[in-house]
Amino acid sequence: MNRQTASTLPTRTLPRVLSVAAALIMAATLSGAPQAQAQSPFAVAARVNDDIVTNYEIQQRTRFLTLLNAPPEVVSRVPETLVNERLQRQAAERFGVVATPDEIEDGVAAFASQANMSAQQFINAIGQAGVAPETVRDFISIGISWRNVVRARFSESSQVTDAEIDRALSGEGSDSAGVAAVDYATIPIVGGRGADALSRAQALRNRVDTCDDLYGVRPEGFERQVLPPSEIPQDIAAALSRLDADEMSFDITRGDGTLLLVAMLCGRSTEIPEGARDEVREQLFQSRIGAYASGFLEELRADAIIVYGDG
Repeated sequence: MNRQTASTLPTRTLPRVLSVAAALIMAATLSGAPQAQAQSPFAVAARVNDDIVTNYEIQQRTRFLTLLNAPPEVVSRVPETLVNERLQRQAAERFGVVATPDEIEDGVAAFASQANMSAQQFINAIGQAGVAPETVRDFISIGISWRNVVRARFSESSQVTDAEIDRALSGEGSDSAGVAAVDYATIPIVGGRGADALSRAQALRNRVDTCDDLYGVRPEGFERQVLPPSEIPQDIAAALSRLDADEMSFDITRGDGTLLLVAMLCGRSTEIPEGARDEVREQLFQSRIGAYASGFLEELRADAIIVYGDG
């Protein structure tokens, strides 16, 4: 199924965030993790079974995520995330699937390529902002290691049947029966449903007649997708169901109401697009294996000995 993205949300706009100039500015202004930096950087922040998390790691991960313009709620969870990552790495060691040096370097290169940089350019840029290369490699390493664990443990049970794909494509059990795919765009506007945000949304509405107009009017501020009805987030699907082609909805918010997510219906199709089955299969697989992964992490936490501080 075709997924056409004119631009991702601002939190994923890496080329601007990771320019050397931006990194230098951030280096001068970041204060790192609150609380943890007020203590000795290498003091123990948490013990996870036989491993530890240090204040330095919290400071570094916080700085790195802030450079990537990660949402505040993600940054605020850094200490807990690092605790979870210790458990994930311990599981990878038990299963013998810890990321290899080559996998890590390939991962760094792939990550850097999203910012149109080589791996070394990426490392140099974030280094000027005070982020150590080991911080990036650790971030990449645990992502690969945990993926290896999850696939080794749950890949077989996460397989998707042809019948499940047929149901997803047909919209069975939804209000979209007979519709094979929905073409739509989402446009984020800061301010939720406040007067200023709604005014900007209406101004955008006045400037576009079709979804294709968004490429000229707002080339770096929208995402366009073609998905089967069952794969569209529920609130977006509900808003789209009330629209005709090229109409907009201002009813959806994100970020606890701080972000207005304008939805625009581009069209509906009763024909299954080329490649649709493969994409739906992958989406259903990822959803299922993600649920298994979350449940397994909860099991790891329940069985672990976790002590916060240097106690």
